[in-house]
Amino acid sequence: MTILSNSIDNLEKIIKLEADLDQIEINNIRYKGVLEKPKNQLIQWLYSNLHTGNIDSYSNDFIKKLNDLDKKIIDSVEDPGIILKAQKEIVGGKEYTLIHGVRVIGKTDEHESVRLPCFRPNLTPGFFMFVHTENGIHSSPVKRHYIYADNPSYGIDLWAKCVKELVDKNVNFSAKVLSSSDSYPRNDALVFYSSDDYIKVEQILLQKVKENPKVLIDGSLLAKKVYKNLYTAEEPLMTNEIKQSFGENRCNAIADAIQDHFVTSVNFKLLLKQRLISYRINTDDLSENA
Repeated sequence: MTILSNSIDNLEKIIKLEADLDQIEINNIRYKGVLEKPKNQLIQWLYSNLHTGNIDSYSNDFIKKLNDLDKKIIDSVEDPGIILKAQKEIVGGKEYTLIHGVRVIGKTDEHESVRLPCFRPNLTPGFFMFVHTENGIHSSPVKRHYIYADNPSYGIDLWAKCVKELVDKNVNFSAKVLSSSDSYPRNDALVFYSSDDYIKVEQILLQKVKENPKVLIDGSLLAKKVYKNLYTAEEPLMTNEIKQSFGENRCNAIADAIQDHFVTSVNFKLLLKQRLISYRINTDDLSENA
């Protein structure tokens, strides 16, 4: 039987636990202070090691070239704008436009709509976002695709080609790309979000990746591999009303299980299974919800 790289069986295999030394090891890289340090530091280390594939991004205190790629990204695609339904609101004698409960300066047209840019720089720290969805939001459930890029030129060029074709075919999606050159390489250098048009998005991304793929030795150990450097995963379900990214959600569950084992000495796989189930994660395929 083949063990999936993003299964509980593989996690048990690759995570070396050294409770007596208060440390763990993954891919010959050690993390010390499992119980001594705040859990959030363990989560971020796991996130870098198991998902993004760039452990250096964890060790850097700051990004030296923060958002230095914004202009190159903006120049790579045209912004067609997105039309959103809006309402008029008069406050203090001034007219505002109300969109999803947020006031913005501007007037609606005769159809009570307003055109906003698709470009959303820094909507997510370290990324440049492009939003092209009906009325500015995704329906549920949302799925995501990750594409590995080892350098900004490859990443931005591929991102732009994908965005252009998705826009031309009027597909509902949003997409982000790393906006700082020091952040490369990463398994999630490009991230595409979609819901109803998920299949269309995957077909276009697969076509573009096949035209210029990158061979990965170690991709994300949490997402599901589609082809070469293209991966996919489901939107994580909220736990305790806390919204997290896919990688953070999965690594939170794993961190809980590791700390549970260090405290209780109970079998790690059993504890990991319990934690994954409590987070409503499929234990056989961590890219899926349970």
